[in-house]
Amino acid sequence: MELDRNAPRIQAICLMVLTAIATGAALALLRDVLVPFVLALFLGVALEPVVDCMIHRLRMPRAIAVFATLLLGASLLVSFSLLVASAFATVSSEAPSYQQRLETLRHAWVDPALQYLHIPGDSGIQPLFDEQSLTKLLQLATDAGLSIASDGALVLIFLVFLLLRPSAPPGQRNETGQAIRDSIRHYVVVKSAIAVATGVAVGVTLWLLDVELALAFGLIAFFLNYIPTVGAWVSTLLPAPIVLLNPAFDTTDVFLALGIPGALQIVLGNLVEPRVMSSSLDLNTVVVVFGLVFWGTLWGMVGVFLAVPLTAAIKICLERMQFAAPLVGMLGSGRPPRGRGGAPPD
Repeated sequence: MELDRNAPRIQAICLMVLTAIATGAALALLRDVLVPFVLALFLGVALEPVVDCMIHRLRMPRAIAVFATLLLGASLLVSFSLLVASAFATVSSEAPSYQQRLETLRHAWVDPALQYLHIPGDSGIQPLFDEQSLTKLLQLATDAGLSIASDGALVLIFLVFLLLRPSAPPGQRNETGQAIRDSIRHYVVVKSAIAVATGVAVGVTLWLLDVELALAFGLIAFFLNYIPTVGAWVSTLLPAPIVLLNPAFDTTDVFLALGIPGALQIVLGNLVEPRVMSSSLDLNTVVVVFGLVFWGTLWGMVGVFLAVPLTAAIKICLERMQFAAPLVGMLGSGRPPRGRGGAPPD
């Protein structure tokens, strides 16, 4: 009797599991099409307020406003690419000094440690900054750039059509879709503000300490902050080789160059961001990490960047399904969400 009463619920859960498996398989198989479209959809939601501002404040036609927005974004991307290319050229010109410093560190630290542990050491360190290694790195960067450019063309096509489509009046918008849009925009605003603060702080700190490529490291810290949990620490440790291989730096300089950005990441990432972000996303930390692994496995680096908004969108959709209430509770952080339109059904 009890089984008969719970049969509809069991069937709904089984169907949801099968749907999730089929959806995951479709996401993996259709990756080449879905990744550019979802990325364009995310960028469209993030850039739509900019286009609307140009239309209403500057009295621009929608087509011109879209073109101006895309031109501004392209200019920022080109500037970032030129800065990275300049940083690569700087590393190439300083390759002999880096290699010499690496040999010095080996003789000072690695050889004594190997001798103490009775481990036979190599005759010498293979050049890490020779011309052949740098050529291979440049080839990898070129291949990655061509791949991004090919996908970027498809993203641009989707993005133009999404931005050219007029926005629906507030009273005619779908409640779930509007909640997802509001959540993504809040995420972009908060994450961008924290990323800018982190990038500026890292760049200024490294510049004051006279670290080479300080501006490039600041920009990289800005972009990597869009990767939750992992990106912040990668951006903190990224300057470590340059700092450690600089002969003018002593222990205090190394501690400051790595410690100050690390402390900023702890304060902004673990204290400020969760308080501001929880009002709209309300995602469990474990769910965020799982989302990084899941979407990164399916869609690569794009999936890593979009893991949080995609997971938040799924949670918002599940909130509209009464039978998914236990799953929504597992996805949430345990704090009551504030400031988001819509509520789970009674």
